Amino acid sequence: MFGRVGGKETYTTMMEWASTNLNAGEVDAYNTTMNSGNTDQIQMSVHGLKARYTAANGSDPKLISGDTTAANAGGRFDSVAQLTEAMRDPRYAKDSAFRQSVQNKLSNSSIL
Repeated sequence: MFGRVGGKETYTTMMEWASTNLNAGEVDAYNTTMNSGNTDQIQMSVHGLKARYTAANGSDPKLISGDTTAANAGGRFDSVAQLTEAMRDPRYAKDSAFRQSVQNKLSNSSIL
């Protein structure tokens, strides 16, 4: 999981941020998911938390050239309902490429 969010140090920083910026219900929901053993749900929760952390704190740009259009090429979710619909799609359970596209859209979103 550490590698998916930028390493152990970044994950630790996110957890510290979450402990002071999420309400008790959100913390309980995250902890329940992390203890569930369901790796797909765990990945989505970690990516969701990373998206919230990044939205609140910003991130360093990773530009190679002056073109920034590729960063948002995967789209984004505008609501939790859109995310839920994507996760209910039968392809989400069977197609790793589709799951990755959902994760990419989530990382471009600020819904969580």
